[in-house]
Amino acid sequence: LATLGTGDFFGETALLGDETRTATVVAEEPATLLRLNRREVLAVAAEDREFDRHLQSAAVDRQRAPDAGD
Repeated sequence: LATLGTGDFFGETALLGDETRTATVVAEEPATLLRLNRREVLAVAAEDREFDRHLQSAAVDRQRAPDAGD
């Protein structure tokens, strides 16, 4: 389990690995979310190396988590 905050994201593992999502996300309070599809995210990553590194790092870190995918 994780608590995310302003600027955090989820879904990168399924997006980058072309996999079915493995997690369920529940908001603890009202939230505004931005939904991007694979094409949009990959276009931004191609233009912004820092964003790409952050996205890749987050995917690796979450896959290494002891309860990843549960």
